[in-house]
Amino acid sequence: SYGIDVFTDLALGTGNVGVGFGVAPSLTSGDGNLGVGVSSLLFLVSGSDNVSLGNQSSQENISGNQNVSVGVKSLQENLTDGNVAVGFEALQSSVNASGLVAVGFQAAKANIAGDSVTAVGSLCLANNLASFNTALGAGAGYLISTGEQNTIVGADAFAENEIGSNAVAVGFQSQNKSTVGENVSLGAFSLQNNVDGNDCVAIGFEALKANLSPACTALGAAALRDNTDGILNTAAGATALSQNVDGEKNTALGAGALQDNDSASNCTAAGYNALSSQTTSTPSNNSAFGSESSTSNETGTGLSSFGALSLSANQDGDFCSAFGYKSQSTSVSASNCTSMGYASLEVNTASGNTAIGSGAMLLNETGSNCTVLGFGALQSNISGSNLIAIGESALFGNEDGSNTVCIGTGSGSTQSSYINSIYFGTLADATANSLTNAGAIGYNSRISISNAINIGNSCRIGINQPSPANAVHISNVSNIADLGFDNSLGTPSEPAEGGALYVSSNHLQYINLDGVINLTGPSGVAAGDYTLTNLSVDARGRITAASSSSIVGTATEIDVSDISNTYTISLDPLFTARVDLLEADV
Repeated sequence: SYGIDVFTDLALGTGNVGVGFGVAPSLTSGDGNLGVGVSSLLFLVSGSDNVSLGNQSSQENISGNQNVSVGVKSLQENLTDGNVAVGFEALQSSVNASGLVAVGFQAAKANIAGDSVTAVGSLCLANNLASFNTALGAGAGYLISTGEQNTIVGADAFAENEIGSNAVAVGFQSQNKSTVGENVSLGAFSLQNNVDGNDCVAIGFEALKANLSPACTALGAAALRDNTDGILNTAAGATALSQNVDGEKNTALGAGALQDNDSASNCTAAGYNALSSQTTSTPSNNSAFGSESSTSNETGTGLSSFGALSLSANQDGDFCSAFGYKSQSTSVSASNCTSMGYASLEVNTASGNTAIGSGAMLLNETGSNCTVLGFGALQSNISGSNLIAIGESALFGNEDGSNTVCIGTGSGSTQSSYINSIYFGTLADATANSLTNAGAIGYNSRISISNAINIGNSCRIGINQPSPANAVHISNVSNIADLGFDNSLGTPSEPAEGGALYVSSNHLQYINLDGVINLTGPSGVAAGDYTLTNLSVDARGRITAASSSSIVGTATEIDVSDISNTYTISLDPLFTARVDLLEADV
């Protein structure tokens, strides 16, 4: 020992070292103590293995063991075991607490009974009264009093919180102004100004810096940086939702996702700059997944975009859904459109379109109210509207035709304008451009004129007949097999080949290059009896006579002749024959 009043009462202790005035003057039986400084270990009586360096360090310790105090007034009032204090007034007021480590000027100075406290840094946990707090950094947890089970790393982190518990704050001024607990922040200024928002997670420089609201999650530099009143927001990525102020229930994943949003709610964005431009509360209920998906949206609402650059140019179009790389990528104001597939509706500007398939409606600009399903379907359309194309490359070449339906691979694919028409079947098509009110039904069927429909390609048509034997085969229904005609208002043109049937004045007519034949009307032969010499047959097979008479006798045959032929009617000589010519064709 060296000094005045050093170990003056020591009787049984061994291995004790004292340097300074009044070092452990009351020690009677303690072993292995080291005291350096005025009044260090001043009241120690029986404690052992204590190290005290500094004036008044461990001054009040009576029987505490294995304590280390380095610094003036460090552990000054301590009475327990196993504590470490390094720094001026570090753990100065600790009395009955144990498991303490304090390093730094006034570190954990006011701790009286808080157990298992670690404070490293000047003024770190300086006012702590609670247990299980860990703080590293100058001023970290400076005002904590009753808050417990906090972990704090960084200068001034959690510095103004008094009662918050179960918090983790890592970074310069992280949760600096927080007054609540149960938040996790990692990064300089993360959750810096959070006052009463709890259940928040902020990881990244300035993440949730201005937050005042509960249940928000921010991962990335400046993620949710400006959020104050928006609740239940999640942001992952640098500047994701960085300007959000009071928008609620938003999810942003990716650098710049929803970064300009300030008031819109219920939006989901995943991908670089997804939905990055929308600002006001108007564009709510939007979802964007993919790099720069819906990146230009400002006021559009009800949007769903999945794929890089999908809906990337949309600014104010509403209720659009785009799935696939570059789907609806140049549309600015179109609304109520749905597209799925690579570059589907890529340059579209019109509303009300549905396009499903890679390249579907790829070049459409102003055509509206179209429905398309199939790879390359309606791909060349520019301005045609009210179109339906189902099948690979259906209506592929149409540019400006409207009001047309095509169903089948390659149907309606060769012309540039299909108008008010229908094409059903693979490769069903027109042979001329701009046909109107036309149609082709069946595989590889063709139509060449407007106002007409062609059914089949060398096929037979059955009506109630599964195995048609004729071009048109009608089987009976309820013992009736019929074909109905309305009266024609005129005489049709003579066909170039064959003939045509029609009804005029309720009689079935047949027309060909030779003229018209009435198939059911009067023959022109009056009822009555005629002589053989007066009978004649014209070129159409009708029998006529000059006068009426009867043929009675035993003739064996009758010859009826026209210009080039003679027809013989044979009679049985045993019977009397009578030929009556009635009003009918023969």
